[in-house]
Amino acid sequence: MHTHDDDKQSARWLKFLDELHPGASAVLAQDPDAEHCLVSFINEPVPGPPGWQRLIRGFRGLTTFAMMTIQMGKYPSLTRCWNDLSGTFLADGEGDGDNTYAARLTVEAWVFCDFPVQETGQCLLGMFRDFLAECGALPEFQSFIDAMDGTRLGLHQEVGRTADVIRFRELISGQTTEVFRSVSQFGKGEIFLSRIVLFEGVNYLFGDPKCWPKQTKTSVENMVLDKMYLYPTVGQTTGAVLDVKDRFAVFMKIAGPYWMSCVSDDAEIPILMPDHCFSYYTQPANDG
Repeated sequence: MHTHDDDKQSARWLKFLDELHPGASAVLAQDPDAEHCLVSFINEPVPGPPGWQRLIRGFRGLTTFAMMTIQMGKYPSLTRCWNDLSGTFLADGEGDGDNTYAARLTVEAWVFCDFPVQETGQCLLGMFRDFLAECGALPEFQSFIDAMDGTRLGLHQEVGRTADVIRFRELISGQTTEVFRSVSQFGKGEIFLSRIVLFEGVNYLFGDPKCWPKQTKTSVENMVLDKMYLYPTVGQTTGAVLDVKDRFAVFMKIAGPYWMSCVSDDAEIPILMPDHCFSYYTQPANDG
């Protein structure tokens, strides 16, 4: 049901868009379909517990900022990255509504929160924080930004479950986490490729988790360890000596497109290299 609060939220977003791109709301007003799509996206109900709802509404804010930044074409590497990954992994919209939406979250979260838009390392999430601070809107999104900052894809093996939570131990790092149980059916000891986000004291699986049976643990770990050392630019970004756990964390942060290609259901999509994202800095733009 559309409410007065929805109207206020939509008005805030149109104001933010004008801060980002002067005249954006006027342009949208001239295109009722575009404005309708934006308002519908902002106000679309979010299923799930209240904390998850607030997390997703924050991510919608980041998504709006990201789409406007991409459309402005300010960062060619970002445009290349988005065009490549959305065109490859989101073009068909396969699966039912929930699965398609979760798949979008997986791709969008990597592009917006992990991809270093500039070779200095800053990602769109950091730019979003700076933008909100400039227009005085940061407090509304601070908890969301803090939650997403520093997250990454991980390889998490189920080591226990209840009706409400799943207990994971991450491969290689050994980190243990209890996560809100949003996945009902899975095998004992399965390994989840997923991003875990801690928001308001609760851990959530963010995106579309892909799973391997527990029997593959050793082969998956060995494959990752091999890749980490075959691609030193992925596992080590500063020249400092990193231990295995730190190299693993950097590898998982940067190698998002590689993992997307590994778990894609489309047999026509080739397996990308773990350092594929670095090609976006030099690859000729094809933004048409």
